[in-house]
Amino acid sequence: MKSTIQHIFILFSLCSSLLAVDGYKELKFGMTKKQVQNEGFCSFEELDSGTKGVEALVCFDFQFGGESVEAVAFFIQGNFLRLGIAPSLDVALSLVEGLTKKYGQPSAASDTREFDDVDRLPNREAFIAYDNNTVVLKIMSDENYYQSALLLYTSPKYDIRLSEFQQRSLGDDL
Repeated sequence: MKSTIQHIFILFSLCSSLLAVDGYKELKFGMTKKQVQNEGFCSFEELDSGTKGVEALVCFDFQFGGESVEAVAFFIQGNFLRLGIAPSLDVALSLVEGLTKKYGQPSAASDTREFDDVDRLPNREAFIAYDNNTVVLKIMSDENYYQSALLLYTSPKYDIRLSEFQQRSLGDDL
């Protein structure tokens, strides 16, 4: 009996660690732009993503942590595959604690030096990733040493689909 319970626990642990996020709340990966807009999270409007093959919607009234923040939904081939939320830097430590509580220990992270560099150097970035790198918190500094945070919920398919699209667009050019 004890062996069976241990096997079930091990199987459950393995299976649950393989599950990646499927979106953010009711915004599920694979939705169309219209479906994302119809969820009513904020007043999404078209945005030039700056990346060939990626379409985007942006809003500045996304509710996160009791505040209105900027959010961007990214689409490849009409499918929602990534959400970026720009929370206040003030909540970064609370985000790390909350994400660790929800998703467990980080699946990847920058080293301590990289986090220190964000504090003391311009144009630096450090990150902590969870749930097989599908939830990522980035802390960044710009050329004026201004620091910001970015929380990403991303489908594991995002980079694969983007790479496939870009390879197809190169066609016979290689």
